[in-house]
Amino acid sequence: SQAGEDARRRQTAWGRLGAAAGLAILIVICVVMWGSAWGAVGAVGRPLPGQPAPEFTVHDLDGNSLALSDLRGRVVVVNFWTTWCPTCAGELLDFQELWQVYQAQDVVFVGIAMQEEEIEVRETASLAGVSFPLALDQGNRISSAYGVTGVPETFVIDAEGRVVYFHIGSVEVDELQADLDSLLEIGAE
Repeated sequence: SQAGEDARRRQTAWGRLGAAAGLAILIVICVVMWGSAWGAVGAVGRPLPGQPAPEFTVHDLDGNSLALSDLRGRVVVVNFWTTWCPTCAGELLDFQELWQVYQAQDVVFVGIAMQEEEIEVRETASLAGVSFPLALDQGNRISSAYGVTGVPETFVIDAEGRVVYFHIGSVEVDELQADLDSLLEIGAE
């Protein structure tokens, strides 16, 4: 009876230890995949609203040089995405529709494909009918400067080059429209 009680205690202790170890492993996996939830903004380099957007210069898929500083005076939407992300593909369609509406209002959309080959990005862009500039993030320079921890992530930058909004994960069309409309109203004043 005492031996049985001791065996049950050991089994319960090992079960709790196993559950704690499993939870710790799950937390580590989540932090590695999505970044730490505690202080992720700023701690990993993500610019906060009101801070200058990190400068970048890339060549888009058409070979044109595109520098963020050259877009001053315009509202810029920078979207980090990948071809293997189903949410990103859906956003490309939404962003193309918004681009068609807002490009005449000095709004520029820029898609930054992370860890991708040009042929795959071109294929995805063609399927989605994307006509706004797309570029590859060679060596993850740009995504690192923006503190991107996963895809999709979208940054809205005002005409002075400051981050005003950022969206971790997918952004709803009406939410992005509200972001853009508020910036365009401010600029019109």
